[in-house]
Amino acid sequence: MRRTCTIGHLILSSVAVSAAALLSCSSPTRPSPPPSHDLTMVLRPPSCTPAGKDVRCTVLFWNQGTGDHDVTSLATWSVSSAPFSISPTSVAAVSAPGLIVPLADGDVYIRVDYLGQYALAPHSYAMSTASDAVPLAPYLSGEVTEADGTTPISGATVQIISGAHNEGKSTETLAGGGYSLDHIWMNVPFAVQASKPGYVPQVKTNPGITDDATGYPSNNQIMNFALTRSPS
Repeated sequence: MRRTCTIGHLILSSVAVSAAALLSCSSPTRPSPPPSHDLTMVLRPPSCTPAGKDVRCTVLFWNQGTGDHDVTSLATWSVSSAPFSISPTSVAAVSAPGLIVPLADGDVYIRVDYLGQYALAPHSYAMSTASDAVPLAPYLSGEVTEADGTTPISGATVQIISGAHNEGKSTETLAGGGYSLDHIWMNVPFAVQASKPGYVPQVKTNPGITDDATGYPSNNQIMNFALTRSPS
């Protein structure tokens, strides 16, 4: 039976999760309210929209007594090269609360902190000083296993071998067989290959990651592989 992570679409609030934990699981589920110390207050995931080269975001804070209220100007905003930490990046900067501006070409995650809670934007963004910002799926993930579908294969190479903008992205599976490829361009088909010496490579086609009905880039975001051992 496959395991299911509870971290959802990378849309987290006040949940400390290591990248290794993410990569050892498959089939993320819809994020649930964060297990914070006080569930009477919840920081919502920020709502972000490209505005030319920039990205503009707002964020709501839910309080049991008063409901949602806008805390965009009160929250602390940051951009990061990594999803679960504030890692310095030279790609973009926060020029005003909720306003992200490009400094160079590259991809970023957007994070907001308020009253001890944090949340990530549903999408990451491709940013450039020469072209408009583009929302991306923050990751493509899954597992590589033996042909039985359960025994994990570590050290397998997972690579996007064709597809506009995504071709060439590559990573290796961790001890639990999990992998994650970051910043995937959406609404374009691509092919992914899983391979390891001693196994027959497997190629699968993805029709393109798309937003679901609630605006999360979750459709077609998981790809699992089961490799057959090469004939001896």
